[in-house]
Amino acid sequence: MLAAIISGLMIPELSNRIQSQNMKREIVMAKQAALLDDLSHTLLAYETLILDVSWYKSNSQVYNEAMHQRAFDRYAERFPDLLVELRTGLLRARYLASADMVKRLEEFQERIFSEQDTPLSALYVNKESTIQDWSEFHNKNVAMALTVNDLLTDLAKDLNITKENI
Repeated sequence: MLAAIISGLMIPELSNRIQSQNMKREIVMAKQAALLDDLSHTLLAYETLILDVSWYKSNSQVYNEAMHQRAFDRYAERFPDLLVELRTGLLRARYLASADMVKRLEEFQERIFSEQDTPLSALYVNKESTIQDWSEFHNKNVAMALTVNDLLTDLAKDLNITKENI
């Protein structure tokens, strides 16, 4: 009878603990999925905007000063907000992803400044920038966009958000 009383008390407690752990795990998984979605949107939007700017001066077949200016204006308008989104995502990644993945994401953010945003500003203000200058910059932007694809794939793997893990 004592065993029945003890098991009658312990089984519901054990069941509650298991349910609580499962709920916590589901919450973390949902937050990780949201992080991947948010960073994907932010990084791909950024890369698309900067590719748009460099595209319109990258070769004589597509050279279009008016479209270039519109693309630059869109970039300049959206970059601050995308930067906030990226920094917010990096902060969330600190508690949802591995330390190695966070380091790679933070290093990529630094590359955005050093290899894309700063060079874009320099090219834009230099009225003597040539189609060749813009073409080289555009090719670097294409490479960075491909790096984003790899980085986001690796983030999905790091978070165990892949078809193999579902």
